[in-house]
Amino acid sequence: FAVMTGVNAGISCVLKRIRGKEDVQSSMAAAFGSGALFSLVSGMGGPNPVPNALTSGIFFALVQGGLFELGRKFSQPPA
Repeated sequence: FAVMTGVNAGISCVLKRIRGKEDVQSSMAAAFGSGALFSLVSGMGGPNPVPNALTSGIFFALVQGGLFELGRKFSQPPA
């Protein structure tokens, strides 16, 4: 989990610095990277780990994107 957290924070920080904003795309890209790396490091891929890494990355990105949007929705004051 340290690898996953570190990669997520690192990618998120780099993207925020490059793009100048924190948005759902940056959050999802960081989650994809951390999910793919976690899959590779954990050894769950078997003989061909690339498809499993892509699947894990996509899953992590979708979950993180949903959580980001949910958090943004509830953090705004009611109109």
